[in-house]
Amino acid sequence: MEKHAPISLNWLVKEWDKISESVYKTFGSGSAFILRCVGIGVGKGYAEVIKSYGLTFQESLQLLREYFVKRSLGKLKFSEIRMDNASGKIIIQETSLQNSHSRYILYGVIVGFLEEIAKKKIYVREIKNEFPTLMEAEFRLMEGEI
Repeated sequence: MEKHAPISLNWLVKEWDKISESVYKTFGSGSAFILRCVGIGVGKGYAEVIKSYGLTFQESLQLLREYFVKRSLGKLKFSEIRMDNASGKIIIQETSLQNSHSRYILYGVIVGFLEEIAKKKIYVREIKNEFPTLMEAEFRLMEGEI
């Protein structure tokens, strides 16, 4: 009988960490931009799926939070959300990712998700980085998008 390795979420974590590592080794400091772009595409894809359920904005955020936990990407908290100018704060806690450059993918996922839901360009700026236990960022509409 053949032995098979169990498929687990550790594979996803390792996959994202290795992608981040490879991109960083190749592009150095420019990798942050590239990884964020990758994340934006992923986040837009998540939003396309979630939008098909006809959920409210708050329900969509809740589903994204649940998805992050189930995929071991971390615990998401949104605060100070203002719908009138699409701004607020994001906290990501306890991610299973181990490569600090992977956080740019996570930020990108959130940007892509918010952009697809709001149909506006969103800017995210990191405020605190204590990777992997705590990351905090603020988001807002890009200038000229209000």
